[in-house]
Amino acid sequence: MNSAAGHATAGESAMALTHWMSDPVVLAVTAAFFGLLFVSAAWHKLRAIDDFEQTLAAYRLLPPRTVPAAARTILAIELVVVPLLLFATTRPLGFVLSALLLTIYAVAIAVNLGRDRRSIDCGCGAQAQPLSWPLVARNFCLAAIASASVALSMQWSATFSPSVRTFDWLDYVSFVAASLALFGLYSVANNLHAQAARMTSRDSNMHKTMDRDHALSHSIERT
Repeated sequence: MNSAAGHATAGESAMALTHWMSDPVVLAVTAAFFGLLFVSAAWHKLRAIDDFEQTLAAYRLLPPRTVPAAARTILAIELVVVPLLLFATTRPLGFVLSALLLTIYAVAIAVNLGRDRRSIDCGCGAQAQPLSWPLVARNFCLAAIASASVALSMQWSATFSPSVRTFDWLDYVSFVAASLALFGLYSVANNLHAQAARMTSRDSNMHKTMDRDHALSHSIERT
């Protein structure tokens, strides 16, 4: 009986979470977050497309001659995602492309980590940061959120009508405040991680240099 009650409680909690996430304000905030994320990413690429090409080439996942076209294709998709996320009718496609891009980024980083190539820049934004497993986990988590939002936004688009749920002034205030706060927290956390990753990479390189110098001096003393 307790087991049945536990399953019922878990089911009710899941339904409540799904209902909350499918609220138009929550979906709009989620869409705004991903929109700001890709606006920021695309802006950095537009400002320095040659640098992004070099970063993409450093991943060594594509033939060198295809890198310029691939870099511009990624930039174009990021720019297309933003307007798709603005409107309820196109939002599911925007979330699909968001999940696809983030999954590709995560896999590309994971492949290079598997090759023990940690020192290259991830190409994640304005600040250079070396590859790390937390970046893989971050991108997969964001891709999962975008994937979950696809079904929820499709469900909301199919069932929403003004008589069921309309935006009032408090909804708009909540939307703006929550969107800016969420993206602000993400940016701060990302910058802190970038700084920590750079410090870790620098210390690791320093230790490797010291070990190499020590081994060289030891070899010279033997000779």
